[in-house]
Amino acid sequence: LTAEGQVRAVRLGDLLSGTRIDRIGSSNLKRNLQTAEAVQRNAGEPDLEVFAPELVYEWAQDLLIQAPGQHVLYVGHSNTVPELLNRLTGSGLYADIPESDYTRFYVVVSKGLG
Repeated sequence: LTAEGQVRAVRLGDLLSGTRIDRIGSSNLKRNLQTAEAVQRNAGEPDLEVFAPELVYEWAQDLLIQAPGQHVLYVGHSNTVPELLNRLTGSGLYADIPESDYTRFYVVVSKGLG
């Protein structure tokens, strides 16, 4: 992460410090992992699961089946976050996020896939 990115990651960790997070998922790219680790330190050290970006949907699907009711944070990419949102909602409402936009944070409550 750049110095600015490190500040954003710490700020996100501070913002979520009082929030229940049971698991954190992150892509295996260094910037995402560094952001996830900053949140993990402030969230009581929940499990951190690291995977290739293209596996996010399978990861989410497994969580919905094997661990329903958990509070999960996914640290993703400008294209994987909207894709996951679209799959979870069964819609096409979410477009890719511009590469320079670091302001988006989505909260999803799911009863299952689609």
